[in-house]
Amino acid sequence: MKRGRKLAYGKMDLERLLQAASKKAVKSQPDSFTKEERKQKWLGHPPASNEAIAAAETRLKAKLPLIFNFLRISNGFSAFSITGVPALLGIEELITQNSVDSALINILKDSYP
Repeated sequence: MKRGRKLAYGKMDLERLLQAASKKAVKSQPDSFTKEERKQKWLGHPPASNEAIAAAETRLKAKLPLIFNFLRISNGFSAFSITGVPALLGIEELITQNSVDSALINILKDSYP
C-alpha cells in the first residue's frame, strides 16, 4: 500500500460520523430506540461542559486521552445493537483507574495519545 490504510469513515469528522451512525442505526432498528432518538435520528446527548470534563479529570487524577474528545460532541452515546457497540459513558459515569484493570488503562493511553 503506497498511501497506507484508508479509514472506513473516510474524511468525516467525529461529529459527522456519530450523526451518520445514529441515522443508520435508527433506520435499521427503530424499535431499539426511544421516541426522541427516533424523531431526532440522534443517539447522542448534550455535550459535556469544559467544567464537567475538568472536574472528572480532577476526580480521576488523570488527564483524559484524546479519545475522550467525543464528550465535547456528545456526553455519552446510546448503544446500537446492529453493530454490537455498547453505549459510551457520559463524563459523570467514568470510573477511577483503581476500579479497572490497569493494563487496559495503559493500552488506551498508549493507543490514543
